[in-house]
Parts: sequence; C-alpha cells; structure tokens
Amino acid sequence: MVISFQSYFWEKFKFENRQQRTFCKKKRYPRMKPKNSELIMKPVTISESYGRVFFETSKIAMNELGIDILEEDDNSILVWYDTIKDQDYFSRLMPWQIINRIPQINVICRKASFVRCIQRINIFYPDLFKFLPRSFILPLQKNQFAKTLARTKKTYIVKPDGGALGSGIVIIPPGTPYTMTSHLAIAQEYIESMLIDGYKFDLRVYVLVIASKVPKIYVYRDGIARFCSSPANENTTYSQLTNTAVNRKNPLANINTCTKTIKSVFGQLKKHKIDTEKLWNDIDEAIGLTVLSSTGIVNFGVNCKMVNSGFPRSFQLLGFDVLIDQNLKPWVLEVNFRPSLEYDTEYEKALKIKMLKDLMSIAVQPYSELESVIRARDKPFTINGFKRYISKNLSVLKTVKKRRKEAVQKSDFVKIFPTKDEKRAAEWNEVLKTSEDLPAEIRSDYQLPRIVEQSRCSLPVRKSEGVLSRLPLLQRNHLYPV
Repeated sequence: MVISFQSYFWEKFKFENRQQRTFCKKKRYPRMKPKNSELIMKPVTISESYGRVFFETSKIAMNELGIDILEEDDNSILVWYDTIKDQDYFSRLMPWQIINRIPQINVICRKASFVRCIQRINIFYPDLFKFLPRSFILPLQKNQFAKTLARTKKTYIVKPDGGALGSGIVIIPPGTPYTMTSHLAIAQEYIESMLIDGYKFDLRVYVLVIASKVPKIYVYRDGIARFCSSPANENTTYSQLTNTAVNRKNPLANINTCTKTIKSVFGQLKKHKIDTEKLWNDIDEAIGLTVLSSTGIVNFGVNCKMVNSGFPRSFQLLGFDVLIDQNLKPWVLEVNFRPSLEYDTEYEKALKIKMLKDLMSIAVQPYSELESVIRARDKPFTINGFKRYISKNLSVLKTVKKRRKEAVQKSDFVKIFPTKDEKRAAEWNEVLKTSEDLPAEIRSDYQLPRIVEQSRCSLPVRKSEGVLSRLPLLQRNHLYPV
C-alpha cells in the first residue's frame, strides 16, 4: 500500500487529538423566506475552536447573515480570526475549511517589506509603480537617505517597521539633523494632502483579496476618511498626522469631525466638480498593483502552508491607507494586515457591519452547499478523499463561482482583478507574471524579500503600443540578491 506523507501525518494528527476534541450537536436552521429575487443561501457555520471572533462588528455581521459560531466543530466551513498577530493560522485546518488569513500576505503589511516589494518590481515597470512616495529602508539605505536629507528641501517622515497607531513616528523638516535609527524602519517623503475645509486627511480603503494563482481583488466603494484634528496651518502633530489614535490625544479634538465616510467626502468633492469615478479608478490601480507585487511570495506561502483541495481556501480583508495629494493623485502609504473593526461613531459602526456582511457574502456564503455535504457524512473526509470528491463534483465549484458573482453584484465591493478592461488586463497580467518570477524567499536578516540588482538585468521593460511587454530574459537564474 502506498500512502503519502501528507495523508499519513494528517491521519496521525487526527488520531492523536481525537480524545481532546468535543463535537457540537448538529444545529437545525429555521427555513428563511427569500426577499423577491434575493439569492437563496443556506447558513454556514464558523469554527471557534481555531479562530477568535471578538469584534462586536464581526459578531453582528455574522448574526445578521445567519452564520453560527460553534466551538470545536470540524465540520464548519469557515475559520475566522479577528486577531492581529502574524501566527500559524493554517496547520490545524481541515482540508475543506477556508480561513480569513492569507499566508505571507504580511509581506505588504509590514512597512519595510512593503517598500521592498514595490522597489524590486518597480525596476521592470517604472511607469506603473508611481504611487509610493520616495522611500528608504533604514538602516539598509541609510547612506542614500543621508545624502537625500543633505540636499532636499522636502519634509520626510520616519516610521518604525513594526509601529502601529502612530507610535514611534518622527517628522523631519528640511535642514533638520537626524540621527539614523539602528532599528528597521522606513523613511518616506512627506506628501502634502489635499485639504477639505483647511484640514488634511487620508482614506482607509477596504480591500478583499482571495488568494489563488490569479488572485481575486475587490475594492469596497466606501471606507473611513481620517482627518487631522487641527487645521493644516498650525504645524503641529495633530495637524500633520491623520492617525485616529494620535488625534484622540488632542484635548481639543472632536472625534465626530476626525472620522467621516469616504462616500460623504467624495460627495463634497463632487460638488467642486471633481471626477470621483476617475479618482476611484486611480485608487484601484494603486491597490491592484500593490497586491500583484506580492503574488509570487504569497503563492509560495500558500503552497507551503495549505493543503491544495482544488479551490481557493484563504482570503483576507486588508486596509489600505491612501493619501490624495493636491493634484488628486492617490498615494499608498501603507497596508494594514487587520484593519480596525472597532468604531467611534454609529455611522462608522454601520459602515463596518455592512462591509463585513458584503465580504462574508462574497468569500464565505457561496460555500454553504459544500458544508452541507460535509455535515451529511457519517465519517469525515481524508485529504485525498476530499480531493477526489471535488474532482468528481466540479458542479459544486461552479455553484460557488455563480453565487460569488451574484453576491458581488449586490454588494458595495467592486472586482478590479481579474478585469475585463483589455488594457489594464494586459498590463496587470504582465506584472503578475513578473511577480511570480521574482524570488519568493524571505531573507532572514530583517525578514525582507530578496531584490534584483538592476545592473544584472540586461533590458528594462519596454512599452509597445501602450501595452507593457515583459523582459523576455527574466528568469530565476537572472535574479541576484542584494
């Protein structure tokens, strides 16, 4: 008899842990009447045994969708984490379970590795990756940064790699001496944002990514606009940093004016004849290219950490911090691994619940029939047994695809990739291929992706009739670490 190591260790794990598990009784769900032509979906359950659901907004969204939280239930199709720590989320998953975490996605959520991802692919597509402010990774690029500071008339901002909630940020006005940090950090040119009523602001844009060889990317058409709590002309911390955690410390701050919805802000912009559709399109461009820059690393992580069951099993909500400058150009400042789902106002609470419901309707609920199949079995699937079931019942996956498409149409999420826009599809598919060819390893020093040495690349990417052509010689043996 031939048995794979993967199957062997999975069965061994289940046997050793059988005594510690307690299984919930199967729940009976009330029959729900659909509204008009509303998509009919059976409720799905999520497993509390591995995941951690603690945000009120998450619980309300699940409750309103009819998603039950069951403890120690291996038949649940979903495992959901509200935690922010980057940890092992994947080793205990059953082969049919999906999870709201993507392996290695943190490569664009840590500040330094995000900059590295953009820097290394920008070599090939300098005309596309223009949405990142000029950035330096410290202390690795401290000499270049010191030379820049000596001659620049621009303000720079230094942010620690692991910093959050505005902690550890240093603003360096032109001509100000700065002692280089020995800890991993990034230094970025400080971009002056456009002003609304004399206040600076940025946008927290919510993005759903479903990991697969060709990732699916959805951008939510609302979010949080975060305003400084002091006017821009005061030149204080509260007039320059939009972090809500920072501005809460301002004794004069009114939290109701520090946070607004993107829809309300864009409504104001429309009154001033600003084309918000174009603005969203430009934001989509920056977000999509950021995600694609990490695809090679993410797919490597998915292949290493998750069993291939024949369908995408990991997805994640990301929070993109986007600044709009005075020329209406969007800049991506950073990407949040787990954007805050807490709230300060009732309209912020309602927005986040609606966004989470839309996200779960797209990423989770289409799998309800698959969970019904799993619950109907007397004995659980083995890994290979589940793979065989999927390969012989492709109609299940077709149903998932159909229901996901219908859910997107009813939501405020917009699918930006894959796209039917021919020009964007041609460009982004080339970026995707290049990302897959770049080294997927994370170097042990500072945990950064390997980069390519520009002098070793014989030709840059060229443009042909408006469509980017990828460097034909771009292969792994042409890539060199620096």
